Amino acid sequence: MRFAHPFFFLLLALVPAYIWWQMVKRRAAVVYSDLGFLRGASPRGRLGRIVVHSLYALALVFMIVALARPQRGRQFQEV
Repeated sequence: MRFAHPFFFLLLALVPAYIWWQMVKRRAAVVYSDLGFLRGASPRGRLGRIVVHSLYALALVFMIVALARPQRGRQFQEV
């Protein structure tokens, strides 16, 4: 397998930076003035944030690999 544009793999270095930025970003203490509607909601918590950001990072990795244009083929040579 070869890649038409392998220099796009340099963008993979940004994926850990994205994950780090999302984990250390401060969240607002109170976004809404009335939090009564949250009583019945299930708490997502830290684990939920990790799962969501991991899925975003995985999608980003797949997009970067697609930008590199993987190519696989056969060459025929007449003897």
